[in-house]
Amino acid sequence: MVENFINSVLTLDPLKFGVAGGTLAGSITLNGQHDPIQAKLNIRARKILLNQLFPTTELTKTSIGQLNGNFDLTGSGNAVNQMLANADGKVILLVDGGKISKLMMEKIGLHLWEILQLKITGDKVINLNCAVTDFDVKQGIMQTKVMVLDTPVTTIIGSGDINLAQETLNLDLQPHTKVFSPLALHSPIYIRGKFSEPEVSLDKTKLALRSTGALILGVINPFLAIIPLVDTGPGKNSECGRLIYAAKH
Repeated sequence: MVENFINSVLTLDPLKFGVAGGTLAGSITLNGQHDPIQAKLNIRARKILLNQLFPTTELTKTSIGQLNGNFDLTGSGNAVNQMLANADGKVILLVDGGKISKLMMEKIGLHLWEILQLKITGDKVINLNCAVTDFDVKQGIMQTKVMVLDTPVTTIIGSGDINLAQETLNLDLQPHTKVFSPLALHSPIYIRGKFSEPEVSLDKTKLALRSTGALILGVINPFLAIIPLVDTGPGKNSECGRLIYAAKH
């Protein structure tokens, strides 16, 4: 890491360190010539292990997978939360070829029969084919362009926003079953509220009207913007790479 502090401008470039089995690399600039401080962040996350990064989170503690991401943000403030509250830029996250709790995915897919079976027999892990989120960030609001999580049993298409200033979630998840379930609900999943206490609810009056394939086709164009991250992360022969390149052609 090279640190420069000239005329009240602190620059960390190149910045590189290890975290959770992977690396964070890039640059950070803090310009103290302005009040509040102006910040610029360009960070690349590569091969970070989910179960090491979030060891106590239910969704990831039984998961095995590598997180890759690009963070390109600007903001102003005299504290990190202030900078995030008015941040502009882009955030892309990708997990490829990992493992995830089958019980968790059956719960998200609202597969009541399979949930009961796994409660009796015990949980197991299944393949996490690909998970991608692509956010445009404007004035501290992260708006989804793409949010897809694909496993052998369920594909989840997400939309909504994350408010960094208010620290709130406003996300809609639409699960799409890939295997027959004799007893299942068909409802969007709504995630609302504070980061610290999110509320999850269902809308049983809304049924999925389109198949998984049709919905994936609906997000293909913005999906293609993630190709550079695939190329520098897991590669075009990975699960995510095959999905995206197949969509491209």
